[in-house]
Amino acid sequence: MSIFVQFNRVSFTYDTSKIKLFDNINATFAPGWTGIIGANGAGKTTLLQLASGILNPTQGTIHIPDNVIFCSQRTDSAPIELESFINAYDKEACRLRGYLDISDEWLERWDTLSHGERKRVQIAVAMWQSPQVLAVDEATNHLDRNAKATLVELLNSFRGTGFIVSHDRELLDKLCRNCIYVEPPEIKIYKGGYTECMKEKRKEEDFLNKQYLLESKNYKKIKKEAQRRNEEASKTESKNSKRHIAKHDNDARDKIDAGRVSGRDGIAGKLKNQLVGRLTQSQDKAANAQRVKQHKMGIIVQGNNLKCNHIFCLPNSFIQLGKNKTLAFPDLEMRPKDRIALTGLNGTGKSTLIKLIIKSLDINKGNVVLLQQEINRSNSKKIITAVKNLPKDQLGKIMSLIRRLGSDPERVLSTSVPSPGEVRKLILAMGLLNDVQLIIMDEPTNHLDLPSIECFENALNEYPCGLLLVSHDYIFLKKLTKMHWHIEKIDKDLILHKKYW
Repeated sequence: MSIFVQFNRVSFTYDTSKIKLFDNINATFAPGWTGIIGANGAGKTTLLQLASGILNPTQGTIHIPDNVIFCSQRTDSAPIELESFINAYDKEACRLRGYLDISDEWLERWDTLSHGERKRVQIAVAMWQSPQVLAVDEATNHLDRNAKATLVELLNSFRGTGFIVSHDRELLDKLCRNCIYVEPPEIKIYKGGYTECMKEKRKEEDFLNKQYLLESKNYKKIKKEAQRRNEEASKTESKNSKRHIAKHDNDARDKIDAGRVSGRDGIAGKLKNQLVGRLTQSQDKAANAQRVKQHKMGIIVQGNNLKCNHIFCLPNSFIQLGKNKTLAFPDLEMRPKDRIALTGLNGTGKSTLIKLIIKSLDINKGNVVLLQQEINRSNSKKIITAVKNLPKDQLGKIMSLIRRLGSDPERVLSTSVPSPGEVRKLILAMGLLNDVQLIIMDEPTNHLDLPSIECFENALNEYPCGLLLVSHDYIFLKKLTKMHWHIEKIDKDLILHKKYW
């Protein structure tokens, strides 16, 4: 049985939207991994769900094998087959549990697992079912470097047809034989991973922009020449008119008649008419030439320096993370201009520590922008509803920020449930309308496309107030922070160490 996935003249539009998301897509996908990339809200997850059979096309058909598994971007709910997987003792189940360090007890304590641990379980359960088609949305979100390296090896062993939505350049380069760039209402398919894909895409964009400039320049040149010839023809026509000649000036009338007979004075008119066709053709070419529009990216964050000595102070203590696990930390203090990175492996208590810090803040929480690790579907709905109900002036400011963070405002406002990446941008944009004194971000680069990550970096780099970031993205952290709080596992103990990069 074929394990190819085939799109035949596929179009798709959401019932709640007037905008056609995809139009007349034709593509065939063979075994191996295909990466799906593009801006937040462009439709990457929608394309993944179409390829998985979760969504049906508005028009056209999609051939999909019978055994397909879709791994959601969100990790709110446990996989349906989790209990069967945990209780299975076949060779593959044992291999996957050992390979991804999954404990039997995780079945009972799903709600207390970190999102990184949940993501490992989600992938393991999917691989255990030996699907013909595996569709994974953001596989490496929440994973530390060790877990990510292990996961890449595991996904490389998959022999079916795989689709993966990711903003992880390293993952896409190591895993994918092809990449789809989603740019509604079209998709474009490139060979290779992210680096090769973007290299080819930029070549195409440069070529299109050069062609556009060439056609525009040529049109302006022909238009200018047409205007000159039109003026020449008008002068000749005026000169050939007998209306300004005295009634009895026969010599002047004879000269005009002689010029008309010889055709000498009709040359300007002929040249003018010859150029009309060329001008029309050039105008059509210039109008049809494709240009890649570049929207202004990046935002300016205007914060205020606090006059107090510190944002929070926590005396040395410990946090109980489970029955037999605690996180010990020394005195922790954050001053108004401190930039702090908090790192550690999955399950070491980073998010729990952040919750304790938030409770201990000595500043007004209304002046704090908090970007949580995960925003569930219900809260995502509430956020977009709140944004849509804002006064027009505030809504306009937020949508301007959304555009400069790399998303299409019209598309964001047309949805009832924004993508996780769009939700993060909305939270940041809404927070920046207030008097911001502190930003706390738990895994801020999760779900964000690469241009958006760069926008976050540039904006936060100029931020004058407190900044506390939790992330596994060390490149991101080193650009923005100076202090490094790292949670290390020593035997069975978890200890937080403070240092500078």
